[in-house]
Amino acid sequence: MATYDWFFNALGLRDWCDTGTSEAPMSMADLLAKTGNAVEEPFYAIPFPSLDALNEACGQITQTRDVVKGLEEGFLAIRPALRTILDPITQPLSWMLDGTLYLFTQAPWFLIMAMLLLVTWYATRSVSVMLFNASYDEAAVYFLTTNKDVWGEWLNDEAKGKLAALLK
Repeated sequence: MATYDWFFNALGLRDWCDTGTSEAPMSMADLLAKTGNAVEEPFYAIPFPSLDALNEACGQITQTRDVVKGLEEGFLAIRPALRTILDPITQPLSWMLDGTLYLFTQAPWFLIMAMLLLVTWYATRSVSVMLFNASYDEAAVYFLTTNKDVWGEWLNDEAKGKLAALLK
């Protein structure tokens, strides 16, 4: 007996649930329950009402793997149409992201910090918030420039080489 049998019985859906069910081989838990040797689960071990748990109680409820397969096949079927529509729309966003990445990797750190502080001031119109942000930016730059020994743990070999060339 499945955990959620009571739910379908209370709603009067037992006949609907049992239509089209097959006499598939029993699971080990079903065989043990039939012989009376089943391990009794505690009352608080109620499984989450997932599609798989509901499928045990009612065969008409689809299992999770069938739903995932249907969603995947549906997405794969509409993918060419989505590509035709969405690629031209999102291309300017891709250019903007590439340009921003190039700007932030090529600009000197002090210009980036100044730009961040200007954006902070413009967004808040508060000198105190801007100075608070500046103190944290300064602390981060101070940490990164004085604790060079911890960078080896954080960076991969390529990044370490670029950083060493930058700091020479």
